[in-house]
Amino acid sequence: MRLRSQIRRQLLQGSTTNVPWRRGEYWLYLRCMTHSGNIYRGPIKSLRLFVTSCSRALRLGLLAFSISTVLLTGCVTESRPTSANAGTQVRAITLAGLERSLPSEPIHVAFDVDDTTLFTSAGFQWGTRTYGREIVSAGVSVREEDLPTPEAKLKYREFWTKMNNELDQYSVRKWIAVELIRMHKARGDKIFFVTKRINTGSERLTELLRKEFDLPELEPVIFTNRGSKAPAFKKVGAVVSYGDSDSDIRESVEAGARPVRVMRARTSVNVEPVHNGAFGEEVLLNSEF
Repeated sequence: MRLRSQIRRQLLQGSTTNVPWRRGEYWLYLRCMTHSGNIYRGPIKSLRLFVTSCSRALRLGLLAFSISTVLLTGCVTESRPTSANAGTQVRAITLAGLERSLPSEPIHVAFDVDDTTLFTSAGFQWGTRTYGREIVSAGVSVREEDLPTPEAKLKYREFWTKMNNELDQYSVRKWIAVELIRMHKARGDKIFFVTKRINTGSERLTELLRKEFDLPELEPVIFTNRGSKAPAFKKVGAVVSYGDSDSDIRESVEAGARPVRVMRARTSVNVEPVHNGAFGEEVLLNSEF
C-alpha cells in the first residue's frame, strides 16, 4: 500500500518514470478527468473506457503523450540534438564562444539590417496595411519589376522612400546587435551594413544606425535593391557576416565570408521561411532578442 500511495503521488504530480510493470500490463494511477473526481486504476486495455469519460481534450492529449513515452521507452528519453533537416545538426554558438573564435587581428564584418540589427516590423506592418500585401512585403517576394501597373510601381517606391526616411523611427534595435557591435568595436573591427532594401535616392537609415549604435564613422549603408549581397560582401572584404535569412547565409558563403545566423524573432511580420543551421552555418544562441 505504501508503494501504491507513492506511485499515486508521483503520477498526480506528472511523473511517470518510476511506475512499475505488473504481469506484463501497465497499471495507471491517474488524476481522473471525469465529473466524479475519482482516481482511475486499471490496465492499459481498459484505457478506452477512461478516455471516453474524459472531458478536456487538452489534458487528454497530454495524457496520451505521457503514456506513449513510457510504453515505448520504459524510461526517460534522452533529448536529441536539434536538426535543421535530416542529417544536419545545428551548430549553435554563444556570444562568448564567437568572440573567442575570431582572429586576434581586426577584421571587417557585415550586418544585415531588418530582423538582424533592428526590429523593423512596425514600418513594414504599416506599409502592408496602407499599400497592400501585393506591394509591400517584409520578405523579398515583392519586386518592382513584377508589379503590373505604373501606379503599383509608384506606390512601391513611395513606401520605400518612407521606410528609409521616416518609418525607422519606430524600429527597435535588437539586444544581440548591441552586444555584437560592442564586441566588434572593442576589437577594433570595421563594421558595415548591407541591406536588400530599395534605395529610392535618399535615406536616413545610416544616420539612425550611427546614433543607435554609437558608430560616428560608419560608412553609408549598402543597398542591394533586392539583389544578391555577395558582391557587397566581397567589396567590403567581409570576414564575418550576420544575417537572419537563408539568402544572407547563402550569399555569405558565396562571397567567402563566415556566416553567422542571427535568429529572427517569432513576432516578425517577415513570413519568408528560414532554416536555421541548414547550410552548416553557426546559429547564435539567444539572438532572437
